[in-house]
Amino acid sequence: MLLGLDIGTTAVKAVVLDPAGGLRGSASRAHDHASPAPAHSEADPADWLLGALATTGEACSAAGIPPSAIEAVGVAGCVPCLVVLDADDRPLRPALLYNDGRAGREIDELAAELGPEAVLARTGAGVTQQSTLSNIAIQ
Repeated sequence: MLLGLDIGTTAVKAVVLDPAGGLRGSASRAHDHASPAPAHSEADPADWLLGALATTGEACSAAGIPPSAIEAVGVAGCVPCLVVLDADDRPLRPALLYNDGRAGREIDELAAELGPEAVLARTGAGVTQQSTLSNIAIQ
């Protein structure tokens, strides 16, 4: 059996798939995200973990299998998001979501310092609101 997890902006979804027979079970668990100030968009990474654990069990139950029957897991998520961890791999703060817009000044500074063409050539992406580079700069 295969497990698919989608850790999205508003919910975690799980599906159990039988490679020979398709969908066997599914579950979804909503979670909150916050806008504590204008242009801010944050989420608690613990909600993602709790949602993944809960929906995995619920999807397995709906499929009529124990979680130990899962042979492989595929994960998709709301990216790019930034989760800053401490030395024990615990989040230091809420995650900055892909739609967080507070790094305007940092985007301009990074583009001026690094050169947008150089960043694009090296990373395949520009320095934008969705760049984790600009979100790191506001930490």
